[in-house]
Amino acid sequence: MEKKRIEFVDHLRGLALIGVVWFHTAHPAFLDFSWRIPLFFFISGIFFRPYEPKVFIKKKINQLIVPTMFFYILYCLYYLALWIGKNHGLSGFDYRELFGIFGLYSGSEAFIINPPLWFIFALLDIQFVMYALVKLIHQKWAIFIISLVISIIGVLWLYHLPTPFMISRSTPYFIYFALGYLCGMPLLRIIDKGHGRDYWILLGLSTLAFLFSIIAIYVYGNMTDGQFGVLDYMAILSFIIILVFLMQKLYRYKICDIFNFFGRNTFVLLGVHEMLLTIMLIGVNHIFGENNLLLGIIQVILVLCITYPLTLWCNKYIPKLIGKQDLF
Repeated sequence: MEKKRIEFVDHLRGLALIGVVWFHTAHPAFLDFSWRIPLFFFISGIFFRPYEPKVFIKKKINQLIVPTMFFYILYCLYYLALWIGKNHGLSGFDYRELFGIFGLYSGSEAFIINPPLWFIFALLDIQFVMYALVKLIHQKWAIFIISLVISIIGVLWLYHLPTPFMISRSTPYFIYFALGYLCGMPLLRIIDKGHGRDYWILLGLSTLAFLFSIIAIYVYGNMTDGQFGVLDYMAILSFIIILVFLMQKLYRYKICDIFNFFGRNTFVLLGVHEMLLTIMLIGVNHIFGENNLLLGIIQVILVLCITYPLTLWCNKYIPKLIGKQDLF
């Protein structure tokens, strides 16, 4: 059961990452999916483990910081190459942009260099805060309440305040990570059974909560990224649970293997897809136009087709740089 449970959770993480790629394509705005970021942090919370301090720090360095810096430097070289190609040299280039990683950003902003890497900085912020909570507080209910307060502070204050290392952008999502850590495994055990009273109660309540929140949002206002209202949280959390139910039923089908692959190999897709999509602006977008459904689908397919063999190559030749093996 443990192997099967982890397997379909990897499918979900892959679905979240492909959702991130989709968000960055030239698709119609009404097809934006607000669940991709919460799902990413919820799944990450399930796998969070409060190791001893030295072990924990070493793991974060090797699994998150090293690959982040690798793909940041890679994008810097790509960014310089784009400038040289456009301007026939480096004249006028602002080298301070290469050090934007150390700048201050509000919750609505991202890095100039490889913007999707904000996910990893946010994940680091959240994990270190959660580590402190787990080490200092042993009651799960207290951790939940504090996590909720952190997210509320993030929504009402920090999100609009420029801070280093994406702290502003990470705090509203803290509750998703906390719920993944506190409730993720029990939830998976219920869903993995595929039957029983708890199974049907959880599915029914999740469906009712989702329908209620969607109807209320339709009546009182649209749900968009950055609102972080009570109804938004309810809709997204209930939808995440429904996604877990669906993936547990569907992950055995061969067509879902692509989710499993990128769920187990997240960094290459996260680290290079922005570069690939920028290049596509020159070619694919010129052929199919801008911001339409077909273009978005084509871009996602092309990105996945390119990053699949690239991921296999990276796993074989540079595993330490993409977090697959320890560098330190």
